[in-house]
Amino acid sequence: MHSSVVGGSSAERVMNCPASVNLSKDIPQGPSSSYAMEGTALHGLMERLLLSDNPKALMETFVGMTIEGVAITKELFYDKIIPAWDATSEAFTRFDVEEYEPEARVHFQTIPGAFGTCDIFAKGRDNLVVLLDYKFGDGYMVSPVDNAQLKFYAAAAIEDPNFKDWWTGDMDQPIAVGIIQPAQDHVLSTWMTTVREVTQFTIELMIAVDKSNKSELAPRTGDWCKWCPAASICPEKMKVASAVNGLKQEHLNELSLAMVLAEELEPWIKQVKAMTQQALEAGQEVDGYKLVKKRAMRKWIDEASMLDTLKKSRAFKADDYITEKLVTAPQFEKLCKQKDVDFSKYEVNIISVSSGTTLAPVDDPREGVTISANRQIPENLAKQMQN
Repeated sequence: MHSSVVGGSSAERVMNCPASVNLSKDIPQGPSSSYAMEGTALHGLMERLLLSDNPKALMETFVGMTIEGVAITKELFYDKIIPAWDATSEAFTRFDVEEYEPEARVHFQTIPGAFGTCDIFAKGRDNLVVLLDYKFGDGYMVSPVDNAQLKFYAAAAIEDPNFKDWWTGDMDQPIAVGIIQPAQDHVLSTWMTTVREVTQFTIELMIAVDKSNKSELAPRTGDWCKWCPAASICPEKMKVASAVNGLKQEHLNELSLAMVLAEELEPWIKQVKAMTQQALEAGQEVDGYKLVKKRAMRKWIDEASMLDTLKKSRAFKADDYITEKLVTAPQFEKLCKQKDVDFSKYEVNIISVSSGTTLAPVDDPREGVTISANRQIPENLAKQMQN
């Protein structure tokens, strides 16, 4: 359940674009994606572990379970659950966590109706307050630095009477915030702030919420549009999209400008397509578009029955129709941790090979790849740059 006013996940958007609140008010909520369902299920399993007296034994029962329609496979277990739990333990050790509350609901007093749920709210050494948030998606890396969602939880907790004993009244009391992302190379990333900085955040948030009541306010576009419910009908997004059609050839040579437009429009395009499909699936008409069936994939009606049939056949051996696949090196490392086996003696069999290069902003923490200036530019790109 999320706040209808402003919540942790919408704080950055509301602060940068107060107009989005009114613009989103009448947008119907679409069905949850498979990724959202998976994230919800994994959050639920982490909560169970945090509340358990024997998390290691409980963890071993997860594979094969189905949580809210999501099957917990070995892949999910090794790639998401184990690294998330290891990172949680690392954070607890790093900050000497003495007490914690999972799925902590925190309420603002200065912004009526605003609340959020922090994945882990904890006490550490020397009056340190620790907030941790799980991100189970496979997409871009989320930074904890000046993270509006985590600041929102901290700000609400400072005002929430249920957590008054966690605060000393000192404006310089430290707060550690952390993001746990199993899909990233650095699963745990943290950042330090103070009550003073979070209090300033509260003031800025209050101003934004107050502005959101003004119907004449124009929307502002930016990175915060990514999860905006109203992105598909936003007039400012329409202007940005129209600007793309007006780009001249010489502008396309400025790849930096083109990439900024591409990054901003990509989430909007996805939302427009998703909303169009939802409308059609609800029986509404969208001029120029219709629903069609996806390509049919052949599958066994009953795998167990087919397996029995093949076992009785003399034309095939078991090796012909049953395949086995070795787990990946990262999955095996997590398996070793789970079973307390020394992984290092197997590292001689592992090599790290990149599948190629990918785009990233200059502030991405990964090291940049140096490409020789003497390499030949692809012919199609060379022609584009000469025009």
